[in-house]
Amino acid sequence: MTGGTSGIGLGLALRLHEAGNKVVVAGRRKELLDETTAQHPGIDALVLDVADPDSIARASAAVAASHPGLNVLVNNAGIMVREHLLDPAGLTVAEDHVTVNLLGTIRMAYAFLPLLVGKGDAVVMNVTSTAALLPCRSERSMPRAR
Repeated sequence: MTGGTSGIGLGLALRLHEAGNKVVVAGRRKELLDETTAQHPGIDALVLDVADPDSIARASAAVAASHPGLNVLVNNAGIMVREHLLDPAGLTVAEDHVTVNLLGTIRMAYAFLPLLVGKGDAVVMNVTSTAALLPCRSERSMPRAR
């Protein structure tokens, strides 16, 4: 479960764990991972940054070794930072959105599909937010309609 240390990711991880599944939460911040595993015995944790291809490769190798029965990948990690389209610095924010939300999900699928192939009950689940479908509008970033 990428992005499994807070919000929807943590909620899904806990529900899956309570239903009897072995769950591995993944995230960038080791302190949050340690807190999650301490508060919820039986859940494993893995440091992972979906924006970093090397981190994804390390995570895939670690999971292949520690959890060879893996049959579900939940791509939940994502960011949603306000962009100001009239501010040139907003381009970096847009690029970060693509790197994390799109390329991160694609790279995770490529890295983990070899672990899932051949398992009849394998699933890749991608989580998103309805906020991804709505434009952010602010006085500063968008001109007012007349």
